[in-house]
Amino acid sequence: MTESRPSQDNGGRVKSIGSIQRANEHNPMKKIIVAIVAALLLNACATSGNPALAEMDQISLDQHLVKGKSTKADVLAYLGPAGSFLKEPDNNTETWVYNYSSSNALGMTFIPIYGLTHGGETKQSKSLTIIFNGNGIVIRYSLATNNRTQTIGY
Repeated sequence: MTESRPSQDNGGRVKSIGSIQRANEHNPMKKIIVAIVAALLLNACATSGNPALAEMDQISLDQHLVKGKSTKADVLAYLGPAGSFLKEPDNNTETWVYNYSSSNALGMTFIPIYGLTHGGETKQSKSLTIIFNGNGIVIRYSLATNNRTQTIGY
């Protein structure tokens, strides 16, 4: 019994059986699809602001901040530097504001065609405002949280 082997051209490339393999290796559509999927996965999640606020709730905040007792140094050690601050000389107070936001794409966003009309994202935002008196002692604070799902299409 003789064994059949594919013929080769002068460059050593397979002419018959390998032509299918070569076509797949150089398929530009395949590269485009891989690039799109990679871009979508990289953009599936975005966060900004102070990461300490990510898991914070009112209970954990109340355990770390005590009105009339906690100082600027305590807050700085717990949360790091504020994203913004405002000094009000009229009433001798200083306000520190911390923000955090995250956005995660819904899984169905990545389903071809279907995702165009049924995709979306979940968004979470938190804002912590702390007010200090003239001696640098916490006199008031509030945590605002907003969680929502935004869909596209129908």
